[in-house]
Amino acid sequence: MSVATEIRERPILMNAEMVRAVLNGQKTQTRRPIKARKPHPESCGYTPIEDALGNQIVLQMHEQGGTTFNGDELRIHCPYGEVGDRLWVRETTRVLRVEEKVYGGRMSMCKATEVDLEYPADGKKYTTTWPSHAKEKPVVGKCVSNGCFKQHARIILEITDVQAELVSEIKAVDAVQEGCPMLESECHYEAMDEARKWFLKTWDSIYAKQGLGIDVDPCVWAITFKVISTEGRRDE
Repeated sequence: MSVATEIRERPILMNAEMVRAVLNGQKTQTRRPIKARKPHPESCGYTPIEDALGNQIVLQMHEQGGTTFNGDELRIHCPYGEVGDRLWVRETTRVLRVEEKVYGGRMSMCKATEVDLEYPADGKKYTTTWPSHAKEKPVVGKCVSNGCFKQHARIILEITDVQAELVSEIKAVDAVQEGCPMLESECHYEAMDEARKWFLKTWDSIYAKQGLGIDVDPCVWAITFKVISTEGRRDE
């Protein structure tokens, strides 16, 4: 008798540009920094020495700026999950309307807060209820802190592959799958080069201020996914 495997879901933050690329079918990959503790941050770094197996990767410590390995290893898990796990996209949502509703009769009365939400990435609107357990109260015109609640997430993804690599190792074809916009060059090779340059520039715009820019060449999780739903759990 087979035992059903529980599907695990985790949040992943995406900005408006990423969300639009996912909705348009342009984005099927995302790269995120591997956050590993370094015992001596000034003098050492980590380099992946084998491909991710499920949600694990072995990193080997080396002198910063060099390739001499000292044999130390660090085994960590991808915090976003493994193949088959799901991700719900934490995107910005804005409250447009708040209304208190009362349901049932006198003996079974219950209250709920109905809200109209907007997804600024594309302007789509959604009427739903505010989570009763939420400490945060809905305020018209304000964006929800931390993007959105899980029950309001409209984009659900399924992980199809997890790899670990240096951010500089991204291939042009992967840069296209990262959501590179339409390229102007008619030459295939020039277009591929433009896609890679676009990704590295985009990476720096997000992570350079965190000390994880291209000049540092950090290790990253390269996550490939497919879209399960763009209407939350209403598609299932």
